[in-house]
Amino acid sequence: MVSGLLLCAAFPPWDQTWLAWVALWPVLLGVHGGLGKETPAWRDRRLWLAGFALGLVFFAGTLWWIGLVTVSGTFCLVVYISLYPAAWLVWARHRWADDFTSPGNLAAGAELASVWTVLEWVRGWLFTGFGWNDLGVALHRNLPLMQGARWGGVLLLSWLVVFVNVVGVRTAIRFGREARGRQPVRAHWDFGVAMLMVALFFAAGMHQLLRPRAGERRTLRFAAVQPAIPQSEEHPFPPEQALRRQLDLTEQASLLKPELVLWPEAPVGVSVRLHPDYRWAFDGLTSWMPFGLLVGSLDFDDGRLFNAAMLFSPGQDRGAAPQVYWKNHLIPFGEYAPFADRFPFMRKLVPFDLDFSPGTAPSVVTLARADGSPVVLAPLICFEDSLPDDARQAVRRRPEVDVLVNLTNDGWFRSSPGAAMHFANAIFRTVELDRPLLRCGNTGVTAAVEQTGRIASVFEGKGTGILAGELEWTPAETTPYVRYGNWIVGVSLGLIGLRLWRERTRRTP
Repeated sequence: MVSGLLLCAAFPPWDQTWLAWVALWPVLLGVHGGLGKETPAWRDRRLWLAGFALGLVFFAGTLWWIGLVTVSGTFCLVVYISLYPAAWLVWARHRWADDFTSPGNLAAGAELASVWTVLEWVRGWLFTGFGWNDLGVALHRNLPLMQGARWGGVLLLSWLVVFVNVVGVRTAIRFGREARGRQPVRAHWDFGVAMLMVALFFAAGMHQLLRPRAGERRTLRFAAVQPAIPQSEEHPFPPEQALRRQLDLTEQASLLKPELVLWPEAPVGVSVRLHPDYRWAFDGLTSWMPFGLLVGSLDFDDGRLFNAAMLFSPGQDRGAAPQVYWKNHLIPFGEYAPFADRFPFMRKLVPFDLDFSPGTAPSVVTLARADGSPVVLAPLICFEDSLPDDARQAVRRRPEVDVLVNLTNDGWFRSSPGAAMHFANAIFRTVELDRPLLRCGNTGVTAAVEQTGRIASVFEGKGTGILAGELEWTPAETTPYVRYGNWIVGVSLGLIGLRLWRERTRRTP
């Protein structure tokens, strides 16, 4: 539980990143101190309980705000994902070899870091996946170390954090054993190797930040509208008032001469294309506006409900269809009831009566500009900007993507740290994919983020407002993460297999 609390403190809103490097020490010291009679892993209830407590404290402490939308769904989610740290701790206990030499500590560190990384990867896709708050996300305020995501994604950073934790705690145990004369004193180059790895990541990250970039620098003048429309199922905000508020802010934004205006993800439960007031207003707006308008909206097609992003082009003809993207990755217990066709009681865990349908594939929309240079936008709706595989697939399918654009509605989570947590997970997409990110929220964090993950501008006010500026970028490079994805998972599986094979061959006479 102490380890769980330390991990919580490493994430928003506290952001004590340094604690991530030692957060696993208490639980691993407990594992070491509890060594005794060997029992089968599946029967070791004490370890399962301890690992579950670690996960429960960490995930409940960082994700409790989801309960503002669905309490029962949050309970089920936290209980489920807490099983992953429990499985890791059981593995750690039964693989906690008594070899506290430098090679032994490095081997144990590599193995346990690999197991943790594989479990985070599985958590990111199993049962539609929920990969939030991988340990690497704790480094979201360390710009040089963040650049490691360029080479292997957030999971590579998670591997590094766990490796340093394990080697560090085993080094401390080794000092104690040497002080008591239980093993001879030797040079501690194991901890030196761990620190060298962190230093190399940091130095490589600094090189990435400081090196000149090739290609012509491009710009996009933008204005992101944050309307702060209250979210409530019991007392829905009148759509007409919501529309009026967004139109007024858009009129103010037009004075700043933007090329693109952003509205957040569906702040009211209506369709821009089908609701008569919205349709009438948009027909009038698009007939004169000199900018593109990307809005979040509900959408209906063939009896199915979609969460959509729609791009209205400058000077678009009255009644013309916008470019549309349908959200691909839906939120379980938030936008649909998982397995509700087999288990009807699951529908009671969802606060809505109608399930959303997912889009079929990532897609892009293209902003035509007066100077003749189009800007290709990859829309990401709601939590999609926190899902590395989804964003990566969008870029791989359409390499011409210039800018990632996230429309979100964190207003459901009120003044909780949910918006900051969302932003911390999302910011790594810029580094992984070498593309800037524009975010527009109903409330929460509306921001512009550069290709390096540096925050260029941000609006964190709780009220209404406009974030306007000029986003700059250079042509995207194909990063190792875009090309190879989560290669660290394959390496981790190889390291686990190699260690198991070597120990088996040693036991064989």
